[in-house]
Amino acid sequence: MVVAPAQFADDLSSWIPLASPAKVLYTPDGENILSAASTRTEQALRQAVYLSMTGMNLSSLNSITANDGPDFRLNSLVQQSDRVYQRSPLAVDRLHARSLVRGRLGPLLASLEAGPTLARNLFARYERIILIDASHQHVLEPSTFSQWITIEKAYQRNGIQVWICHPNIPIT
Repeated sequence: MVVAPAQFADDLSSWIPLASPAKVLYTPDGENILSAASTRTEQALRQAVYLSMTGMNLSSLNSITANDGPDFRLNSLVQQSDRVYQRSPLAVDRLHARSLVRGRLGPLLASLEAGPTLARNLFARYERIILIDASHQHVLEPSTFSQWITIEKAYQRNGIQVWICHPNIPIT
């Protein structure tokens, strides 16, 4: 599995499937090939795990989706089905978009904060996890994902940081 920046539709995470058979944790374009049900479940879980790896938590989600917050802060959080509300000229629709994002991601972020099980189960499916990030301005925060994966090796070259990892699978 590869975890790479996914802040924009054409970020690095979108290019990985074109250059490699590796699975990508989350990319906004993923919903273009998923069913509606998978977009609401699998894509939402992967997005929440990705957002947690960038340092987002339930408190910061609530701040971003607060009714008086700027609309542009929702851009990287909305799914395509939410965009019609987010881009509406009607304030009531834009508030609805915020509610949709909170309702979809809030419970998942709360669960991720409560314990490592949800993310560990996701990562346990993979033998190796590769994290790719900019070395000068990190998107991914190692302190947020160390409970789920262990970094084996780290490389830094030409402005790119690469971590080679494996999942933390608890011994039972």
